[in-house]
Amino acid sequence: MAKTVADYQVLCDGGFTLDAASNTPDKGFAFFIPQNFKFLGGNQRPILAFHVHAFKSSRFRVKINTREILTWNLTADTTRGLWDPFEWSTAFPEGSRNVPFHDPDAPEVPNTTEVEFRILEGKIEFGQVVLWYQVEV
Repeated sequence: MAKTVADYQVLCDGGFTLDAASNTPDKGFAFFIPQNFKFLGGNQRPILAFHVHAFKSSRFRVKINTREILTWNLTADTTRGLWDPFEWSTAFPEGSRNVPFHDPDAPEVPNTTEVEFRILEGKIEFGQVVLWYQVEV
């Protein structure tokens, strides 16, 4: 019987600032989907974790594979770490049924997808973006 363990990818080891008043309100990162990646749900959901500092009251969202996985509101002068477990079926509705990549009947899933942060209101400094997920061992 196959087992899964947690793995992670550091998407951003530094920081970046998004300002709704700027011409570039978003920042994207490439997430490489490993071959032994497991599309699991329930209590084995992936977790997106990162640091934030809101310079003023702010609102932002994060998308994976062009689909929104979270929206968050922050008050001015908030500094904290955030983490959010989410369902893979939101980001990959066609390929999220715990099917191995080598299954010829499995839907096509790209090897790399984008994780996009977008500021909707205010100004936030983000940092240390990490995506945790399950892999089969």
